[in-house]
Amino acid sequence: ISSSDTVEHGNVSFDVSSDGGTVVFSDATGDLWLLALSSNELTRLTESKELESWPSFSPDGKSVVFVKENEKGHGMSVFVIAIPGKEIRRLTSSDNCSDSQPVFSPDGKTIVFSRSHLRRRYSMGGWKWDKWDVYTISSDGTRLKRQTHGEHYDIGGVAFSGDSKNVYFSA
Repeated sequence: ISSSDTVEHGNVSFDVSSDGGTVVFSDATGDLWLLALSSNELTRLTESKELESWPSFSPDGKSVVFVKENEKGHGMSVFVIAIPGKEIRRLTSSDNCSDSQPVFSPDGKTIVFSRSHLRRRYSMGGWKWDKWDVYTISSDGTRLKRQTHGEHYDIGGVAFSGDSKNVYFSA
């Protein structure tokens, strides 16, 4: 069964624009939407068979970073979509890892995200991504850099400090 054939409530996530006027969210079927809070107008950003999640606005509100399921259904990669043009750029790509939780730095120059290096069978059934670390990449898709080597069981969130010089995460 592909992700488009199921409804995954765990996929739902959102972010609020810096001006507080717009919410970007991933719905339970894996597509991205914009909600204008002043008018309640909904605008679909994406519609694909692959699952999309973890949307986060750029500081200027002109783009959204998110993760999208790889075509083979194993793992996710980081993408950026321009608003309103909806031009999508892929920033990371690998079938041997899975990316999650991308967030722009306050200056908009860098994106931090978590990456798993191991897809393994889960003891309760199914599959699980494991051995997570923190990565950064320039918002133009260059200078991918691994920031940690902890191979954590999970990473619960990543964020930049206000001056964009430090990255915080829970693991």
